[in-house]
Amino acid sequence: MSVGIVIDTAAPMLERVRTAAQVAGLVLVGARAGGNLVRDHLIELNAARHHKGRNFYLQAARSVNTAITPEGAVINIPHRGMRQRFQGGTIKPKPGHRFVAFPDDNAPAEAFQLMPREWPHHDLDLTHALNPRTGHLQWALVRRASTAVKLTRRKTKDGTIKTAWKATEIRQGGQVIYWLTTSVTQRPDPSVLPTPLDLAAAIISRMNQRLDRAAGGQAAPADN
Repeated sequence: MSVGIVIDTAAPMLERVRTAAQVAGLVLVGARAGGNLVRDHLIELNAARHHKGRNFYLQAARSVNTAITPEGAVINIPHRGMRQRFQGGTIKPKPGHRFVAFPDDNAPAEAFQLMPREWPHHDLDLTHALNPRTGHLQWALVRRASTAVKLTRRKTKDGTIKTAWKATEIRQGGQVIYWLTTSVTQRPDPSVLPTPLDLAAAIISRMNQRLDRAAGGQAAPADN
């Protein structure tokens, strides 16, 4: 997703610069200030909403970048899923698929990082399970009972190789890893981004700072 910065919104301060290159440079300074605010906001959000090992908002923060456009500048947040969280909407299965899968709240951390087809343990069964949130039976991918085994090899004095195995983990069956549904409707969440007023304040403040430094003959600090 992207947040646009239109040149017209900063017109009064742009009267203080003369060339198109100076205008573009000043707008980019503002965009970078806005991008830094978005990045910091997402990092704080990740700390507050961090769910197991996923670090969704931290990854989104790392994806933030800025660019000049004909209308002004843009702050891009290309991380997959950000637009869905901000705008909300209904998620439906991809063509050729019956269900949308989402991890159970008590699933292992890796379930929040992987899609069902990427699940490394190959121990999921498709069945019905009682969803405690709804009180109804629902399709789910449920872990079957299994035993994790560790193999060790050692070389004996006569040169032969001996192999031994040891059970390292006994996994109980019946744990729901993913719930399956034909669609999921997600509510919009504007709080995943700074407010427009906060963004505007950060952008205008940084642009004014750059103009004041330039007018005073001081070198402006580099933008990240």
